Amino acid sequence: MYLPTTLLLQSDLKLIGNLYFNITSSIDLRKKIYTANSRYNSHHFSLRYEAKHINGAISLNYNDFMNTVQQPWSIGAMFHLWFLSIGTTNLNNFLYQRDIYGMNFFVLIKTTPHMFKKPEDKDKDNVPDIGDFCPTIAGNIKTKGCPDTDNDSIPDINDECPTLYGSKKTNGCPDKDKDGVADKNDHCPDKAGIIKCNGCPYLDFEGIVLNTYNTNDVTTDNIKVYLLDTLLNKLDSTLLDKNGKFSFPCVQGKYDMVMVMLDNNDKRVTNKAKFYLMDPENKEIRRITKHYGKYNYVFGELPLSKFDWYDLKGDGKLTIGGILLNADNNQPIANKKIYIKNEKGDIMDSTYTNQLGSFVFRYLEYDQKYMVYFGENDPELNPNMKIILTNKQGKTLKTINYNPNLKRFDFELLTYDKTTLKEFEIDDSQLSFNMSAILTDVKKNPLENVKIYVFSAPHKDSLLQTITTDDLGYFKLSNMKFMKGSFFLVDDKDPKLTGLFVVLVLDKQGRVIKKLIRNKDGAFKIDLLDLEKTTLTEYHIEDPWLNVLNLKKKQITVIENIIYPSNEYKVTKEGERILAKVAQVLKENPKLIVEIGSHTDSRANDAYNLKLSQKRAQYVVDYLVKQGIDKSRLNAVGYGETKILNHCKNGVKCTDAEHAINRRTEFKIKEKE
Repeated sequence: MYLPTTLLLQSDLKLIGNLYFNITSSIDLRKKIYTANSRYNSHHFSLRYEAKHINGAISLNYNDFMNTVQQPWSIGAMFHLWFLSIGTTNLNNFLYQRDIYGMNFFVLIKTTPHMFKKPEDKDKDNVPDIGDFCPTIAGNIKTKGCPDTDNDSIPDINDECPTLYGSKKTNGCPDKDKDGVADKNDHCPDKAGIIKCNGCPYLDFEGIVLNTYNTNDVTTDNIKVYLLDTLLNKLDSTLLDKNGKFSFPCVQGKYDMVMVMLDNNDKRVTNKAKFYLMDPENKEIRRITKHYGKYNYVFGELPLSKFDWYDLKGDGKLTIGGILLNADNNQPIANKKIYIKNEKGDIMDSTYTNQLGSFVFRYLEYDQKYMVYFGENDPELNPNMKIILTNKQGKTLKTINYNPNLKRFDFELLTYDKTTLKEFEIDDSQLSFNMSAILTDVKKNPLENVKIYVFSAPHKDSLLQTITTDDLGYFKLSNMKFMKGSFFLVDDKDPKLTGLFVVLVLDKQGRVIKKLIRNKDGAFKIDLLDLEKTTLTEYHIEDPWLNVLNLKKKQITVIENIIYPSNEYKVTKEGERILAKVAQVLKENPKLIVEIGSHTDSRANDAYNLKLSQKRAQYVVDYLVKQGIDKSRLNAVGYGETKILNHCKNGVKCTDAEHAINRRTEFKIKEKE
């Protein structure tokens, strides 16, 4: 006999889970003995499934017995359950000929002398110690004999939250939003997020910082930027890149509102008055830096939603304004763009003069030096023109000269000069405003022919007027007196608003300025204060003659305190400027007729006052006729002291201020019938 006689090769590979693949080969190493026909080779390929008490296999077999086997290939199968195994190595005849001839079967019963002895279970949990991972502590079958206090099928020894029901993904801890981050580690437990953001949605908060109100003037300095919460706590920091851009990851979803602050200790920041924040996606400028608490240069109150609003006004408390007139003819410098700069060269604001030459700048800071300018390269304004700035009463506040170097009209305003500032400063009660806006649904589809009710005070008995949107959703409010309690209501009973819970207010550029949500009364309400600093509103010095230009009532009375020298009927220069305004309004609306009523106080005798008032009224008529107004449209009436407005009648002692109330000129205006 020659050794070795046989070579046995075997390989067993786990594929996935309980599935295995096996190859076994038996090779006869003996030399061929042709007379004996005894050389034998075999090869087996099997796919096997194994579990604790059940397994099975199917095999493909190749048997070579000196090339004498007619069918060298055969198919086998085996099944095992608990202690019983059955199988065969040859299913060929059954598969191909439906004949069991030539098949073989085997049956195997596996047992031990202690087969029927109950296994040991020290902790009495019905899990035999041999398979019990916690043999000394009672548990259950699901957790292989270990305790599971919260019944989440995760044994307490592996459960990070053993008293709270959880899942395997979060190691036994609760996960309310099903994002795979346990609630105890989730910074946004009610919003599904990602692990990188500690369970919060992965949405970066980013912006581009600009030096001026110019989308191309980006801040290229490598300035440090801080992310703040609304309590001014620093949450994170980064640096502006070369394109002025900053980015804070994982912000949205974690906070409803944040702030962004530029480094207050960086001279490149503090050398400027303000910066602008631009949305990098749509290139729209949304914010300017302001003062918040102990910090300056803060882009404040940034809501993290697609319905963002625009806040491009400052937060100062100073309001200034005036009226620009041509000094030669008292005609207004109307509809001209006018700017105000600070001493660092930053444009703080811009607006337009109205039809009467009035302008207002709001939200400025005290104790500053400003430059006001207009008419840059404007061919309509002659460089030799003499322009004056007056107040509402016609008093000259400033003579404005042309600047040949900068090719514009300009003047300086020192707000720390309290005497000068008092002449320019405007109180809120002296303001009127215009508002233009577009009303749409959330998809920006215009809401046409919808009524909007305007109220002057916080109650519905103060209805001032009703306006209606046009076919593009556009509506306009003109020359409304500024009152802090004013509000607007959208007609929620309009069928076009049925089913809508949100409507949008846009400016003329289509930017979302305000999102209106139905309140508990089912109404869409807009408070004036919510729109005060937006691009929807434009402010001017309140003047009743603006309402005369757009007369909507049958009759309106305008009271002017025209100044006359004592015992004189001719007006002063200030009075002439007021009368020039009256002439302008009458020229623009030739259908108007006017009664000019002059009133005196009760000092001097009744007959004298009656005669003086008639002369004053007639002087006004004569002045207006010289300005080109048809005399037939004018009627002069002197009332003397017959219509005293207060208690200061004959014999009653009053102050000069109380008497001044009664010295007035009334213009009663109506359209020709």
